[in-house]
Amino acid sequence: MCRRPGWTSLDGAWEFALDRDARCAHPGEVTWEHSIEVPFSPETPRSGIGETGYFQACWYRRTLAVPALAPGERLLLHFGAVDHAASIWIDGAQVATHEGGYTPFTVDLTRSLRGQDSLELVVRAADD
Repeated sequence: MCRRPGWTSLDGAWEFALDRDARCAHPGEVTWEHSIEVPFSPETPRSGIGETGYFQACWYRRTLAVPALAPGERLLLHFGAVDHAASIWIDGAQVATHEGGYTPFTVDLTRSLRGQDSLELVVRAADD
């Protein structure tokens, strides 16, 4: 049961890519070869990846429907945690970064909206 009106969980299938040596700096450089089940980490079998070897970064991508916002409303993206450094892109433009693997953070996406019905969200998680 949803307790907050307008709240949407982003758990579920996302496109996914391992970046073993952290060579990709922008989503356009990524080869999207896998699907991952969020919220599970890529090391776990439940994620659908089950990669226990060493990698410095990984990428997540998903298309989101843009909700209708009333005047004054904001579109916020809440993360419970991303280990260790996170970079967030909307439609190819970097909109936020965060460091701190076990701390929650929020990104206000309102200024990134340009009247479109959907947006592409990309998250890069890096931990060397």
